[in-house]
Amino acid sequence: MIKNDKFVYIHVPRTGGCTVEDLFEERHGLTYTKQHDTVRDLEEKDYGKFIFGFVRNPYAQEYSCWALHCVNTDWPQLTYEEWIRLRFDNAIDELRDKYVTGTKERKKHVNDCLDYGTRFCIRGQRDFFQKGDVILASKIYRFEELKESWDEISDRIGLDMKFETWPASDKYKQFYNEYTYDMVTKVRCRDLQTFNYSFDA
Repeated sequence: MIKNDKFVYIHVPRTGGCTVEDLFEERHGLTYTKQHDTVRDLEEKDYGKFIFGFVRNPYAQEYSCWALHCVNTDWPQLTYEEWIRLRFDNAIDELRDKYVTGTKERKKHVNDCLDYGTRFCIRGQRDFFQKGDVILASKIYRFEELKESWDEISDRIGLDMKFETWPASDKYKQFYNEYTYDMVTKVRCRDLQTFNYSFDA
């Protein structure tokens, strides 16, 4: 979360937030309070500010979570299906049996990774903006429209936050099968409905 006397930026994981937080600090000396705070963490005085953030297609967001941790890293190289089973289908013991091998240090590292995988980015995207049954954000933008959104935000908050972006990719589609599609659809149903996303959009 980044905030000043005029606005509050809510950082939803895997929506470009780390890039944005770095730019806020580099260009304007603003640092985040806590990276993944929600509107429920705000003080009463903050609710009158311009509160905004981004959401992303839940199927793409979950793929991005997996790629961040399990592709070209020192994490156990879980397949995407194993990642979904770890996070949403109580498969941690089975995955420990498969991946916790090697030295004492490596075993501890892999155990820590698997434990963290069950916690990282577990809350739905709507939950970042909701207090009780009410969404309190002034505006929620879409990751798929990142450049034009930050152009607009820059004008609105009076700070230059314009930056070069990359086109949203549909690479995530090739990693889904019937099981992973059904699980993400079930777990992220509120986000899909609230923000009008589907597998293809």
